[in-house]
Amino acid sequence: MLNTFPLFSINGYRVNIKDWSKKHRDRILDLVPDVQKQSNIGSRIHYTDYHNSTLPPYHSELMKVLTPYLEDFLKENGINHIATLWCQKYKSGDYHPPHDHGSTGFSAVLYAKLDSDVHPSTLFFPPFPSENGTKVSKSFRVEEGDLIIFPAHVLHMAPPHYDDKMRVIFSFNLI
Repeated sequence: MLNTFPLFSINGYRVNIKDWSKKHRDRILDLVPDVQKQSNIGSRIHYTDYHNSTLPPYHSELMKVLTPYLEDFLKENGINHIATLWCQKYKSGDYHPPHDHGSTGFSAVLYAKLDSDVHPSTLFFPPFPSENGTKVSKSFRVEEGDLIIFPAHVLHMAPPHYDDKMRVIFSFNLI
């Protein structure tokens, strides 16, 4: 009789930021500049400040909120640097095509403004096919205030939504 055993697995991590919607969301989103910038990375994103060369105005306040949730993860994974924090706003029809964040470290997404009933969460693609040659993507239901962390090399995308409500995320890399 053959026994099966897992060869590989990839973990993601998820935590909900306590009182995000009531206590933090509006205060921090008010610090995001209300300047429309179109992304030039083959996507349709209403607003992104990904290419900023300076710390964004919301950096300090957002890190104060997130740091208590990140401390244990950072220690356990030997991470000592939070890099490239940015914000993205998606209007109806906006999307970010499949991409990754490099071969080392982790990436994180905070769902800052989200209606789980109309906004799809991040869609993840496996790095290798199944035995039958298919690559089945995965997503999971997230709530506003959820912070997810995943290996930076995992291919992922922000699928489009078709609702009038804006979807807003903050993202950053951990190395």
